[in-house]
Amino acid sequence: MERAIGIDLGTAYTCAAIGRFDQVEIIPDLDDGCLTMPSCVAFTNKSRLVGSTAKNQAASNPSNTIFNAMRFIGRKFADPEVQYEVRHSSMRIVSINEKPAFKVEYQGKTKDVKPEEIIAMIIARVKENAEAYLGSKLKGAIFTVPAYFNQSQRQSIRDAAHIAGVGVYNFFSAPTAASLDYALNTLRTGKRNVLFVDVGAGTVNVKLSTIEEGIIAVQATAGDLHLGGEDFDIRIMEKMIQTFKRNTGHDLTISARGMLRLRKECEKAKCQLSYQKSTRLELDSLYSGIDFYWSITRKEFVEECTDLFRAILDPIEQVLKEGEIKDFRKSKESVNEVVLLGGSSRLPTIQELLAVYFEGKHISKILNPDESAARGAAIQASKFNPQDELPGGGLSRKLDECLVLNSIPFPIGFDTGNGVMEVAIKPHTMIPKKKSVLVSTWQDNQSELHLTALEGSVAQARHKNVTALGSYDSEALILGKTYEALILGKISIPVPLASRGVSHVEVTFDVDAQGRVGVTARDQSTGKSKYVSLDDYRRLSDYEIEKMEAEAAIYTANEHAEKKRIRAKNALEVEALEMRNHKLLSHPSAATAVEMRKTIDGVLEWLEKTEYADSSEYENKNSDLKRDFAGFIQQKSTRSTSCPQMIWPAQCHSISLEATPTFTSFKIISKSNHICKKL
Repeated sequence: MERAIGIDLGTAYTCAAIGRFDQVEIIPDLDDGCLTMPSCVAFTNKSRLVGSTAKNQAASNPSNTIFNAMRFIGRKFADPEVQYEVRHSSMRIVSINEKPAFKVEYQGKTKDVKPEEIIAMIIARVKENAEAYLGSKLKGAIFTVPAYFNQSQRQSIRDAAHIAGVGVYNFFSAPTAASLDYALNTLRTGKRNVLFVDVGAGTVNVKLSTIEEGIIAVQATAGDLHLGGEDFDIRIMEKMIQTFKRNTGHDLTISARGMLRLRKECEKAKCQLSYQKSTRLELDSLYSGIDFYWSITRKEFVEECTDLFRAILDPIEQVLKEGEIKDFRKSKESVNEVVLLGGSSRLPTIQELLAVYFEGKHISKILNPDESAARGAAIQASKFNPQDELPGGGLSRKLDECLVLNSIPFPIGFDTGNGVMEVAIKPHTMIPKKKSVLVSTWQDNQSELHLTALEGSVAQARHKNVTALGSYDSEALILGKTYEALILGKISIPVPLASRGVSHVEVTFDVDAQGRVGVTARDQSTGKSKYVSLDDYRRLSDYEIEKMEAEAAIYTANEHAEKKRIRAKNALEVEALEMRNHKLLSHPSAATAVEMRKTIDGVLEWLEKTEYADSSEYENKNSDLKRDFAGFIQQKSTRSTSCPQMIWPAQCHSISLEATPTFTSFKIISKSNHICKKL
């Protein structure tokens, strides 16, 4: 029976959950049993690794270990955010058709892997974990993504899920999903304005929601797609690179392995500074045999990252401003509760910053920062699961009483060719939504009307030369060098020849519950119409997706083959060591015992010298070894039954009918032949 789950795709970690039997269960990772899986993929000469196994080998394979893929999804290579990662990453990031890709070495060949493929591998591993945990097939999922993901980035996630063989039921921003977990699992009553602040590894997402009697209405959304724990790590890392160069004269940036080791140590130091006032970075032989040790205090860490911490307040202020536009009471008093999400929200500095900003208001940590988004998505996904898993109480009853009114984060409109974006649907509008706008020709005898559907975006420029992605006012968004907008699609429709402004075309924008946009243009005089969907303008072509699906199948087959090979190798080694320690070989005086020990030692020596062998070769050697050992045991058993001295040599000369030895305890040596020895 197929099931649906919730998946929280994070920059650093991915978490999945299932809602069933009136509760939400987090799906553990198969590799290590942890409830979150590193969003990491590695390529080696033998196989592809995903999750914790990929992260664990990163220090020895830095150039071929891919992490933070969510920071590249749906972007162009020339984007300032991508260039920032290029400068600070051990990965080899290249441009393929003006889009970022990762150059890796896999099985002796050089490959260019796109971010969509990396995300697909992560989703495929989550699928594998879920199917093993649930004992059934996975048919689809509700995904959580950063609140400020645009249509291009969301479409890239859809493509990645399609490559992984997982259906996409809907997208929720991480704070929206967490608000569902909050509404169903807290005892708050009455109407409440709750501000969810999600500070993750790679993004900051802020959402203001009104929760009343099971209805969750998203009032305003803001975020920063390039601000989070990874940036705090990089800031410490930059200081350490400068210190290392000043003390040793060596430039660490030319060493991919050294850079990755330093980055991991900086991440560790950041985590330790969340619960202690100082820590020490210790890196043996960091570069050219030089050891690097450095102590850092929480105060020094805060001073290095002050501008980053303050930048977290920018989307909060933007959300509160939007709240004022929507007739909320002025100032911060309109917020009843501030709820923290995301792993980086554990930093005391962030908690103190928010407490000061909200003038001493309690900052709530009621939700699990790592799991709440996945739990909320799983609650929504449970509606697609078999009804026998939703008995008439608990979770199912709460679901029936709960309604999430989601909204779009960006304005949606069009450009008719004059360089001005006419806004049809304003940001923070509840969806689904349909809106029509009347457009006139602007030239005499115009035969066609050309429209470009646009999605504007609002972002805060800050210290890293990040240019604003977009801006808008209540009527129009001027397109130019300062602001940009994402092209959703283009549409052309014939119109009768007439004077300027005579022909009219009705343009209708339709945003569905998943946030997907469709545009219809209809000529009022002829009734002719044309429709275009965003899906027609995705980043990947059908051919590219089919090619990636085929390659994903090859990756999976190779990975399973490698796992089978490793299991066969481990089984042979364990078998040989157990045989070597067998009691019948503890006194190898007999020729057969000496020969058997030589055979076992030969297998162990072969394992030590052989770097790589097929699973079949390990299995064949294991079978031969078992056969030889079984023959040895049979030979010893035959001798034992014919000569009692082998069992009780001290009593061999005194055995008689009148004096039969008695025993108080026995130990079974061989279950098949029941050979016993006195203890």
